[in-house]
Amino acid sequence: MNKILFLLLTLSISLFAKTLVGVVVDSYTGRPLAHAKVTSELGTTLTRRDGTFRISAVSNKLSFRAKNYKRKTVRFVDGSVVRLKRFKTRALYVSMDAIKNKRKLRQILNIAARTKINTLVIDVKIAKGYLTFRGHNGLAKSIGAYRYATKINPRKFVRFLKQHGVYLIARFPVFKDDLLGRKRPSLAVKRRGVVFRDRDKLRWVNPFNRFVQNYNINLVREIASYGFDEIQFDYIRFPAKNGLNFGHKNNQHERVKALNRFLAKAKHILTPYNVFLAIDTFGAACWTNYDVGIGHNHKKLKKHVDYISPMLYPSGFTYGIPGQRNPVANSYNIIRRSIKSSMRKHGLKAKDFKPWLQAFNDYSFRRKKFGQKELNDQIRACDELGTAGWLLWNASCNYTKYFPHYRSHKLKKR
Repeated sequence: MNKILFLLLTLSISLFAKTLVGVVVDSYTGRPLAHAKVTSELGTTLTRRDGTFRISAVSNKLSFRAKNYKRKTVRFVDGSVVRLKRFKTRALYVSMDAIKNKRKLRQILNIAARTKINTLVIDVKIAKGYLTFRGHNGLAKSIGAYRYATKINPRKFVRFLKQHGVYLIARFPVFKDDLLGRKRPSLAVKRRGVVFRDRDKLRWVNPFNRFVQNYNINLVREIASYGFDEIQFDYIRFPAKNGLNFGHKNNQHERVKALNRFLAKAKHILTPYNVFLAIDTFGAACWTNYDVGIGHNHKKLKKHVDYISPMLYPSGFTYGIPGQRNPVANSYNIIRRSIKSSMRKHGLKAKDFKPWLQAFNDYSFRRKKFGQKELNDQIRACDELGTAGWLLWNASCNYTKYFPHYRSHKLKKR
């Protein structure tokens, strides 16, 4: 019976399908965009070298996106030209607590309204396993993942933020999930037969487990429907600890394969939402072809995502980099040389990267204060290389010392 219904559905779609053709260009130069993605209800295609495309569709609603451009969804007129605007990400991280704090959120929006900041990276899930917005996932409800969720309507919240001219990235921790590991111990990573907890006393769930992967994909599909421009997978890795038991062969090949399986499925499921995909990685992954023991190999993971966001905090380079033992002494070098290393080792381009930069004081070396100079040095390295942008991390979302001249008394839309 299911096969018959499927055949009938396929037949009905084919009867109403039509072919649409057009061209995608840069809105500023008018030059054609090759390899831009065009999506209809029936699938996705890429534009040719001359920017032209041909796609089957039922309706005239088409979605378009290209790297380093803003995405767009339009009622397409057959044979017309679609113009995409160039875009370079300049982002602030916004925690779940900051979203709930009206004063803090207003402060962040004021900074974005009056500086070069044009993007917010918003927590939609945290490593403790809780979700920022209430949703409809059955497992999430049963384990209490919505317990601390804000009462804000997520779709209205996204629309509100976009009225202020910001690009929105949903930060989504995947395999570091204390709540799921606590409520479902069979899904948790083990060590010597006991559920493993990291130095933050948090549990991890097994990246090899298909059920764990599907749980996260179902959650992120609902989050994509809220209207975010980009989904950023954080903790898309294995725990950085030896002697763990995953019930599966644990080597570089298998780790990378497991992460790629997750990313490939997420990419497929999220195609209708026309969202960009990104992953956070260890900064050390820029310097080696090895997966750093956690599954991070830029070359192999890149095929399923649009952007890679290595965490290039100078304070995080415990052993420095070649020729620079104290990484906080020259923040510019850390950023520039790390990205150049990954470009060389993994065959990537600068526009494949949106690195995380350090907007907090040093904690590892000489307790160096990171102020405007240190931040500007990091940003300068990104700008000179031509990265797709940069992301500023401050766990407490305290950015005022980096943008001291913004005016906080009144918020304007732009």
